[in-house]
Amino acid sequence: MSFGAGFIKDMITMSKNNRQLLKGENPTYKNFDKTYITHSIISRKPPKYKDASPALLEKIRQKTLSENLKSSGI
Repeated sequence: MSFGAGFIKDMITMSKNNRQLLKGENPTYKNFDKTYITHSIISRKPPKYKDASPALLEKIRQKTLSENLKSSGI
């Protein structure tokens, strides 16, 4: 699926216009509240992953390789 150059130019123009609404001495959205965004980023906890042994990693690797060979038809 390809996009026309006009559509891409319109997307870029809209993005620039939206950015300009938040800038300047008298921005349109001067009351734009960003606290909920910064709060959610600060309060977000990093994901925890279980440790995998080298044997388990090798088993996963072999399974993935065999599935790839089956799907590619080699």
